[in-house]
Formats: sequence, C-alpha cells, structure tokens
Amino acid sequence: MCPVGAIQGLVQSISSRFGFTFKLRFSKEKCVSCSACVKTCPMGSLQKKDGKISYQILNCITCRQCEATCPKKAISYGLGKSGWEKTSIDKQQVSIPVREV
Repeated sequence: MCPVGAIQGLVQSISSRFGFTFKLRFSKEKCVSCSACVKTCPMGSLQKKDGKISYQILNCITCRQCEATCPKKAISYGLGKSGWEKTSIDKQQVSIPVREV
C-alpha cells in the first residue's frame, strides 16, 4: 500500500465531514447520467449503479478530471456540502491492494 495515498485518503475522509473544507461536490439536479465522469476517473472512485452516480472517497485522489469532463458542471470542487448520497462502506466499495512477499 502506498503510504502517501493512504495518508491522503485518511485526511480526505476526515475533512469531507466538515462543511468548511474543500471537497468534490455533486449536484443531482444538473446531472444527466451521461457517465462521462465515470469513464474519466483514473481511480474508479465514481461508479454508475442503478442509474445513479456513486462516489467512493477513499479511492479519490482529487485530480478533478471528473469536474473537467462533466458537460453539465454537475461536479465541482469547493466548500460546502458534498451532495453525494451517504452509503456505508463495505468490502465491495473499498479495495485495498495487498502485495505478496
């Protein structure tokens, strides 16, 4: 596991819970479910399930490629509420690579 990525994921996970920190924001009203953001995300943080876009913050590296790709500007980066639906973390959402020795 990459220590830099692990620390960044932890910091981002904690800071996303506060309204005054920068985070990816999602506007359900603007989203047309075109999946452009899902296809662009290099880390697989965005996924489309049952017609809805979901976000796994632990995989996100905040490269903002999804924001740049969205034709309707439904994804932005800034202060305030995230707009993503809260889901519980299960084994399918979090994948931790294990290196065999």
